[in-house]
Amino acid sequence: DVVVMCLTWQVSVRKTVKGQVREVNVLVEGDFFGERALMDDEVRQADVVVTGDTACTCLFMERQAFNDILGPLEDVWKY
Repeated sequence: DVVVMCLTWQVSVRKTVKGQVREVNVLVEGDFFGERALMDDEVRQADVVVTGDTACTCLFMERQAFNDILGPLEDVWKY
């Protein structure tokens, strides 16, 4: 599992609800996703799809690096 930060792109966060795909959020440069799956060992709850005509540039952070950097801030992240 990884956390992903949007560097130069826009993405649509989509969930399937009652058999229909719905956009539940739009993320832009500087936003990130995947942190809950790493923090709480949750299964991912949504799909993320790149939108627009711009190329994707993203930063991936694996679980160990995420925990090393943000582990001491876990109580802050959960609220």
